[in-house]
Amino acid sequence: MLSLENRITKNKDFEEVHKKGDFFSFGMIFLKIKKNKLGYTRFGISIGLKFSKKATKRNKIKRKLRLILAKEFPKMKKGFDIVVGIKKKDGLLNNQELTRDIEKSLKLGRVIN
Repeated sequence: MLSLENRITKNKDFEEVHKKGDFFSFGMIFLKIKKNKLGYTRFGISIGLKFSKKATKRNKIKRKLRLILAKEFPKMKKGFDIVVGIKKKDGLLNNQELTRDIEKSLKLGRVIN
């Protein structure tokens, strides 16, 4: 699980990453990545109403994404703010697909090698 230090929690920080961050996407996952001056990487997860109107579905996917990001965290470079989002997809979301898409998106964003 990601520590509180490694999470973006303030709305101001989310907005800054959305406005000034670079966009990367692969499969179902999209990322907005912005360098920070903190010396450690922080994550935020943003799942909109377009994905699902039900909060339970949105929270379930957030939990899945947090677990995958925690596994990928040791491989990542330090000093980034990353907001992770997911595109609407019909059907079930497979953990393998999510893991693959996150890994490829992070490689595109040059956050992991």
